[in-house]
Amino acid sequence: MEKIQQLTVENVLLKAQLAGKYAPVNLSQVVRAVLSAPYAALLDYDEDTDELDRRSVERAIKRLAENEPTLFTTTKKDDDPNGRKVDETMLKQALDLLGIKK
Repeated sequence: MEKIQQLTVENVLLKAQLAGKYAPVNLSQVVRAVLSAPYAALLDYDEDTDELDRRSVERAIKRLAENEPTLFTTTKKDDDPNGRKVDETMLKQALDLLGIKK
């Protein structure tokens, strides 16, 4: 049961990361934080299946991000994953050299 909870939280975190909402510095650390007090109190379970409700996991992650911003990095869509600003001119030149039309 505990492993299913961890995987559910990881799944929600990864989907949020792909959507550009949150970028955890250390995924397993954020999962542990969500599943521990006081954030575990925010989690709701389905009465029939006893599985975590995804919306409650999203609320817990949101609260965690507000209270512990150091657990998440702030990246914008025009930045690369390493946090460096992408130079549009240099990117266009590189794509032109490779023959890729943007």
